[in-house]
Amino acid sequence: MTYRVLVTDLDGTLLNTQHVWSVRTQHAFEHAKQRGKLLTFATGRNYVSSLPMIQTLQPNAPVILYNGSRIEEHQSRKIVYAQNLPREQALKAFELNRRYHLLILMYIDDEIYVESLTPEVLQFMAEEHIPCQPVGDLAQFLGDRDPIKLLLIGDPEKLTQYAHEYAPGNEAELVRSTTNFLEILAPGVSKGHALSYLAKYLGISVGEMIAVGDNPNDIEMIRDAGLGVAMQNAHPAVKQVADLITDSNDNDGVAKVIEQYLL
Repeated sequence: MTYRVLVTDLDGTLLNTQHVWSVRTQHAFEHAKQRGKLLTFATGRNYVSSLPMIQTLQPNAPVILYNGSRIEEHQSRKIVYAQNLPREQALKAFELNRRYHLLILMYIDDEIYVESLTPEVLQFMAEEHIPCQPVGDLAQFLGDRDPIKLLLIGDPEKLTQYAHEYAPGNEAELVRSTTNFLEILAPGVSKGHALSYLAKYLGISVGEMIAVGDNPNDIEMIRDAGLGVAMQNAHPAVKQVADLITDSNDNDGVAKVIEQYLL
């Protein structure tokens, strides 16, 4: 099989544990694009948080953002695909959190809103290099809008209990992007669905795509891609569905996939 497109997760995959990319990765991106290949990202981040990677690595295909809730042409900011979380599901999440007291971040357009700037929020801002806007009561601030997604941060066991009690059915999608992150998305939204949509948009088959990731929110796209790749540091469930396990994010795992399958 000749692969034409690579879609890679960012955190824990393209980015190392210091949240930066290597020179080898940057060179691999440049050389693959010179050979006519398409390379892009699929991330839970929003556009602003992804901007340093976008500006430096210059993906040449639309970027999958918010864990599949958006697909954007990054230069024009043209929205190729969009699906927001229904307001009722956001309100349900806020109400349930009265008992769990998890940190909730609400994503609307390019902004992230929180109730207040707690130490946990400040830590998130420092790690992700992105501002959060304190607005008080999130439900009141939301009004009659539909947010793009909600991100809940807290103890992994408490997040598991919260997710079980939320019991979304077909009304929302819950995914774990890291052990202490739980994301609530619109029904049907996933990186896997976004990958399929992107393939149709580009006029190619999913079988011509390589998908690389490390966490459970990457499982669908890794399973559906022509070549699904898990990082050496990936969650065991991700490795289970992958066709290939590459090196870790600290040892240029993504660059090695590009060099072997696209160059």
